[in-house]
Amino acid sequence: MSITPSVKDEPTTPQSPPVPKRIRATMSKKAGINFPVARIGTMLRNDRYVKRYSKLTSVYLASILEYLSTEIIEKAGQATLDAGRNIIQSRDLLKGIQDDGPLTNLLGGKNSLQIASAGWVQPRPRM
Repeated sequence: MSITPSVKDEPTTPQSPPVPKRIRATMSKKAGINFPVARIGTMLRNDRYVKRYSKLTSVYLASILEYLSTEIIEKAGQATLDAGRNIIQSRDLLKGIQDDGPLTNLLGGKNSLQIASAGWVQPRPRM
């Protein structure tokens, strides 16, 4: 006589469906901008510009930086196309900023505006 161990059937319990992992949304994605909000917040915190600041400060600063960089690159792209080229050069950045009055005033005026290796760019006369 052979004795075989009896296989116990474990009681089957209904398993709940697996809970999907929450996909974390970055602060940049929540704000709808491309610049890194968390990194700017870290820079503000580490450099100790002020003792306290709101969490929205980094969002506001990131959105300002994104807007300004978009404007500058747009103007430089237009200057590149006007010159008949396809690649933006540092001269095009300088020319694009100089041709836009508010950007020129924001970045220090016509005389103090310099970009490394851009040389001197003749400003376009205003009409």
